[in-house]
Parts: sequence; structure tokens; C-alpha cells
Amino acid sequence: MVSERAIFTTSWDDGNPLDVRIAQMLEDFGLTGTFYASTGPEGRRLISDRDLARIGSSHELGVHGRSHEIFPRLSRHDLAQEIWWAAEELSQFGVVGSVVAPPRGKLDGPTARLLARMGYSVRTGAIIGSQSRSRSMLEPTFHFYPHRWKTIVRNLAYRRRIPPPALLLAYGRRRDFRDRTRRMLLSGARHQRYVHIWGHAAEIERLDLWDALGELLGAAADLGLAPVSNTEAAVELDRRAKGAR
Repeated sequence: MVSERAIFTTSWDDGNPLDVRIAQMLEDFGLTGTFYASTGPEGRRLISDRDLARIGSSHELGVHGRSHEIFPRLSRHDLAQEIWWAAEELSQFGVVGSVVAPPRGKLDGPTARLLARMGYSVRTGAIIGSQSRSRSMLEPTFHFYPHRWKTIVRNLAYRRRIPPPALLLAYGRRRDFRDRTRRMLLSGARHQRYVHIWGHAAEIERLDLWDALGELLGAAADLGLAPVSNTEAAVELDRRAKGAR
């Protein structure tokens, strides 16, 4: 159990070779993350076994499916096989958490219920997270990417969840990406006692956001947030929600 200070977690999708750079940056600041790699030969895992083992030695690994197929398109049998195969494959390289990140953030009710029966929580694909807190659904605070408002509104409509007003205000007050993400970090820590940043190494490389990421992680470290994996975050948020009732 972590203390009542704000908790901090990160998650990184797809299994890119540059995930190793993110892992090292997290370690440099005393932080941690959960790395979700599609694991099968038909998936998008570009990262080598060696690099995945390097990450798994210090960070949690998370299930992202075998083939990167959209979960709601699969039959229940095929989805279960995707999850089981991926968890077994990843276990060669480190500790596999009990949180699943559906490819492209696509999820529906039947899929969520099946994953819950299999013992998994779901990390959603929220661009800006909602106030929802449960062990079965882990909402990120924000996606580390300079989205336009049109994309954000579409994402909110798809997920049918409303972000906390303070988080929306923090996002909308500044156009500068570095200032915006810093304000969202501070808002999550202050108002929700929880910050969860997620992203993709390929996007960070393409947009040259490495310095911005380093500044944000440094700010999180300076705040003294409690670093946890995605699984630890899901458990802790569930504990706090039950304690508040």
C-alpha cells in the first residue's frame, strides 16, 4: 500500500525500440511505467527480446494483445486466446501486470466484462481522463500528444465520459504543449491525487518531444509523487474509492 500522497504512473504502447529510452528516462527520475507490447509475429512488436527483457527488469509489462487486432471485432474465444497468448509470451521478459490496454483504445461492454472475468482491469485510451475510479477501469490523466480539440471531443463522445473541470481548464488555458502538460500534471496531482501519462515512443520521436517528456518527468519527480505501476495504481485507486464510501 502506498501513502495517501498523489500517485504517479505511466504507460507506453506497442513495443517500440525507443521504449528503452523512455524506460531509462523514468529510471533517471526514480519513476516507473508499464509497457504494453503486442507480442505475436502478426502484431506490431518491433522491439527486440533483449530490449523487452531490459525494460522488464525494472518496469511492469502489460498485455496489448497478440496481433494488435481491435478487441471488439474478435469472438470471445479469439479474444481470450489473444490475451492468454500475450500474457504467456510477455512473462519470458518480466512481470506481467493485471491491466490490459486494448489496441487503439477500442472497447465495448461485452469485451470489458470478458476481461474482468479473466481477472484483468482495462487501461482506457483516454486523451483526457474522466473522474471514474475503479479497479476494473484505469483512466489515464492525459495522452502525451499535442491533440486538437476536435480530436479530443470525438474521443470524449466515443467513451461517453466527462473529464474533471479542473483538468479541462488546465488543458485549455495554454497552447504551448510543455506548459499545457505541466499544468495537467499539477491539476491531476492536486485535485485527483493521481496522475497517469500514456503515449507512444514512435510519436515522441516523430514530433521530437523528448525534451518535453524529460521536463514533465522531472516535474513529477520534483512534486514527490509516489511512483507505481499501472497494476499498483488500479489497486490503490480501488482501495481509496472504497475507503471514501
